[in-house]
Amino acid sequence: MYTQQQSKKSSLFLMELIIVLFFFALCSAVCVNIFAKAKLINEQSYELNKSVIAAQNAAQCFKAADSDITKLADLLNGTAEGNTLKIGYDKNWQNSELTNAVNIMTINIKISKDNLDKAYITIFKADKVIYSLEVNHLRNTQ
Repeated sequence: MYTQQQSKKSSLFLMELIIVLFFFALCSAVCVNIFAKAKLINEQSYELNKSVIAAQNAAQCFKAADSDITKLADLLNGTAEGNTLKIGYDKNWQNSELTNAVNIMTINIKISKDNLDKAYITIFKADKVIYSLEVNHLRNTQ
């Protein structure tokens, strides 16, 4: 009779231990998921911040170049095709060739007759828009 009572206590203890281990595994899975999401949000925030800085820089260069795409291409180390300028960036947001670029900035310039020109700046990563900006500039007529 003593061994039967001991056996019941052992099996209850084992059952309790299994439940505690299951609960611990569940909590650790939730914590790992939270950290993974935090890392993803951090990476997306980094990309967005760098994109905003690059777009603002391009907007200021557009104004400094007085809407001239050739001057703008020289300032930003980009490739001009018609009224479109493309600039490539590597994973550290340093200028790179378009073929090796992780992020690509396109600047579409619309020259108007009334000297109020527009630039549409868009930054892509793997064909997904990260950030876009529209800039107006009153061209110098002198």
